Amino acid sequence: MRLWLKVHRAGPSLAGLALSFLVITLSGARSVPLPSVVRGAMLGTPIALIVPLLAAALLIRGLINGLGELELTSARPNRAYAAAFAITACLVAALLGTALTLSGTQDLGIAAARNYAAFLGLSLISGHFLGSNIATLLPSAYLFGTVLAGRSDGTPPWLWPLADSNNPWALAISLTSLTTGTTLLLTPNNKTLE
Repeated sequence: MRLWLKVHRAGPSLAGLALSFLVITLSGARSVPLPSVVRGAMLGTPIALIVPLLAAALLIRGLINGLGELELTSARPNRAYAAAFAITACLVAALLGTALTLSGTQDLGIAAARNYAAFLGLSLISGHFLGSNIATLLPSAYLFGTVLAGRSDGTPPWLWPLADSNNPWALAISLTSLTTGTTLLLTPNNKTLE
């Protein structure tokens, strides 16, 4: 297990997750001004909702960093390790996000943790079908599309990455994405770990 964690960069992945939540904490209510296609104006997208994509991408790069020969000679279920590590990272993100929101430090703490789980799930889905080299393509494209649509009050379900922490649709989509991605990760023909 220790060798697997070292090969797949578990330490740097978790350090990246912690660093991203530090950035989320320090960002407060700051937004990145980006153009909105729908509204024709510059709208602010909270930094706290964008940063989780970077942390999820770091974890995906760590998962696919394995040495192929080492993976093939192992007698342990490496796909199960990968799935367990992904879920553990999401639980750590959930604890950090909940602590930030409940302490009043960052209102979007839970939303950031939710986005982390959803982006990780979408990366696992993308990696399964498209291969490991472009595993983060699907979540990046989706986030970019929703940012161009712009954040608003009463966010519709398809704009879940921009929803507040208490949005039930966004949470349901996040959990579905993570569950689907983890399930696909456990399948033998998965391209994510190749």
